[in-house]
Amino acid sequence: MRKILFFAFVLIFSASCSNNTFKDKRDNKVYKTIRIGNKIWMAEDLKFDMNGKGSIHYPNEMLQYNEQQLSEAIEFYKINKDSILGYKGVDLLYKINPSLKEVIKNNPDGWWYYNYSASRIACPEGWRLPSVEDWNELNSYINDSTKIKLDFNKVGIWSRDWYSPNHNPIMQIRLGDYFGEDCNYWTSTETSENFYFMKLWKGSFTEDPEPKSEDMNYMSICIRCVKDVD
Repeated sequence: MRKILFFAFVLIFSASCSNNTFKDKRDNKVYKTIRIGNKIWMAEDLKFDMNGKGSIHYPNEMLQYNEQQLSEAIEFYKINKDSILGYKGVDLLYKINPSLKEVIKNNPDGWWYYNYSASRIACPEGWRLPSVEDWNELNSYINDSTKIKLDFNKVGIWSRDWYSPNHNPIMQIRLGDYFGEDCNYWTSTETSENFYFMKLWKGSFTEDPEPKSEDMNYMSICIRCVKDVD
């Protein structure tokens, strides 16, 4: 009887989770997708370039550091300036923050962050930004298998305020301290006081409110798009 119930569960779960692909007609990029329950989720982070209107690509953005940002990073990491003489470009970044090498190795094409304004319009036609409710529904399906298929990143959040009071984005060089720890995504949910993103923590996503402010675009996060099954 237990075997029958187990196989029945496998059949039901398999029927509710199926794989496919989607081509974004805006730039012809192809995304893996997975049907989970009554939703189709992108099984990859969005990689749409909004041409400077709220999207940030790494590591390209890191390689555009200026001297002030470099000085901030050297001070933050307490780097001996003599130890980095002769290093330039990505080799200099690796020298300042060795953890970046493994991250970029695992993400050879880099990855994209989107600020608040961009997140609201970034998904392709027919797709949308998931709400907190969508993510909570996804939680009920998350197990080791679906986590592998959904391939969640662990590249954290980009914020120009966390480490630089003068809004100089030290994160362009500092980025990588928390790689392998934080997995965060935008949601469409907001109230008069907060907007929300989701954080993957101890095997499931939890909502994380962020107070609204005059500058809503100080934080940039990755995006997963979702669509409802007809």
